[in-house]
Parts: sequence; structure tokens; C-alpha cells
Amino acid sequence: MIFTLLPISIASNFEASTVATISASLGSIIWNIFESLLTASVSEPFTRDIIPSNGDTILVLMPFGEKVVRYILKVIDKVDWPIPVEVKFHPSVDRKLYEHSLPRRFSVTEKSLPELLMKARMVVGRSSGSQLEAAALGIPVIDVLNPDEFSHCCMPEMGRGVLWDQAINADDVVRIVSKFQKVLQADPSRLRKEGTRIRSCYFSEPTDELIEQMLGLDKTKV
Repeated sequence: MIFTLLPISIASNFEASTVATISASLGSIIWNIFESLLTASVSEPFTRDIIPSNGDTILVLMPFGEKVVRYILKVIDKVDWPIPVEVKFHPSVDRKLYEHSLPRRFSVTEKSLPELLMKARMVVGRSSGSQLEAAALGIPVIDVLNPDEFSHCCMPEMGRGVLWDQAINADDVVRIVSKFQKVLQADPSRLRKEGTRIRSCYFSEPTDELIEQMLGLDKTKV
């Protein structure tokens, strides 16, 4: 597949061979940029030694749905958290909409996900790929489900009750936090083991071959 970025009106002023050469060059540049970005974004957290038991924050990852965000805020506000809570809003969300709903004891962060996962003891959210990434790193995850809203859970059955669990209210969250705290102190290797299992099933090293296979690209034609 060749990514042709030249408008037809412009391309028509060049010989066909010239257009093909320019398109191929642009395609190669696009491929190299995409490959470097994908490799960095996927591999960065997995190349670092993350120890959740040493984490000093609870990371709350907000989804983009307004009703779900407000429900999560309502639930987490009722919990007496053992350590500071950092909230990261979805990039497509205007966080100003929730300024009056966000408890003052919580802080909002704009840091990158890899940086936040490095210091997270637990991750709270609702059905996101970032939760799965956290679990793959051995970080305990709490998936907050609003029973009044239909929503698909992206978390696998693998690791449920050990590395991740689901809550529908503040009492559930308190119970799960207590359980995870005990495991983090007494048997953190159990979390790492479950994380490794999830990683082996859902994540791969972003090699050239796998990237081409994933996107259905033939690099020889770029």
C-alpha cells in the first residue's frame, strides 16, 4: 500500500513516474515515523521495572463518556484512600466540565501514561485499554461499573479477583483496595505472575514483522 498525499490537481502537473517517486518517498517517511511512534508508545512501559508495592499514588483513568465519568467521580469521592489520588482525564474530554464535581483532595495530572504507571500502586477506571496495560505490568486494577448503564468490560477473565476486580459502589472499592493492599505487601510476586500471563496474551514486542502483519502492510511496496 502506498500512501499518496498529493492532491489530484497537483499530481496531474507531474509525470506519472515523478508522482510515483514522490509518493513512495512520502510513504517511506510516514512508515518510519509511524513505526518509531508505535514502538515507543507500546514498549516504553514494558522496558522499565515497575514495582506497584512501592507506588505512591492511586491513578484514576477517566473514560470519555460523561455519565461514566460522573459516576466514577461520585464513587471515588466516598472512598477514604490510603494514599494520594491522581486523576487523568481522557484526551477528548474537557476537564473543565467536571471542576465542580472533582474533590479538592484529588489532583488532576497531564503527565504521560507511562510516567504515571511508574508510580501507581493501583489503577481505577472503566473499561479502557490503559487498564489492561496496567494489569499487564502487574499493577492492580479496579474497574468501576455503573449498573444502570450498558457498557462492555475490556478486561479479560484472566487475573480477575487476583490482579483486577470490578466494583459498582464505594463499598466494593474499599473492599477491593484492602484486598490489593494485602497482596501487595504479602505476595507481590503473585501480581507479577498474573501480569506476565496477561502480557503474553495481549501484548507483543512491536517488531517490523508484527507491525506489518497488524496493519496489513507490505513494506516492500512502501
